[in-house]
Amino acid sequence: MVSKSRNITNLGKWPCVRAGNIAHDECHPCYFCGYPIPLGTTQCDTCDFMICPKCSGCFCTATAEERIALIIIHFSYCRILDRLRDFEDFGPELDFAPSEFKEHCREALLYCSQCVKELQDDSTIKS
Repeated sequence: MVSKSRNITNLGKWPCVRAGNIAHDECHPCYFCGYPIPLGTTQCDTCDFMICPKCSGCFCTATAEERIALIIIHFSYCRILDRLRDFEDFGPELDFAPSEFKEHCREALLYCSQCVKELQDDSTIKS
């Protein structure tokens, strides 16, 4: 049995580059429906994702393709400062993902990219 803290599907245990620099009034776009999820929204006890108040989406409710895409996104963009800051669109690595889901993920990363740029402008996050 894999412990929750070492389970790769528990992406909350693998923090993004913005961890510790997220505004308390911030709303992160839902990867599944695009709805702005307020910080402090209930987190899933299993996967540590914030549960979307609109679609109830979290990592646990994702399809196999969505889960793979989220892992790729998290480890290829969310944890790499330069790639997150400079994000504009996905490469072919997510061609398999459903297009609507991929567009919601793109919106979320564009949002985070803008936040990183603002934090760098304020010298809160260093390159």
